[in-house]
Amino acid sequence: MIYLDNKELIVQGYQKLLKVSEEEIVFIIFKKTIIISGNNLSLPFFEKDEFKVKGNIINIEIYDN
Repeated sequence: MIYLDNKELIVQGYQKLLKVSEEEIVFIIFKKTIIISGNNLSLPFFEKDEFKVKGNIINIEIYDN
């Protein structure tokens, strides 16, 4: 599940985190690859099945695996 609120995005139940940088965060959830693009992106909260993205989110792309 993904929650989006202003400059914060919460992801619950992801399968794999593929990339983390200040410009892009890529992960797999529900057999889809999600690419979050933006500026000053960070993961201030990170656990086994949940993480939070903060920063200036510009774009979210979803691809079937």
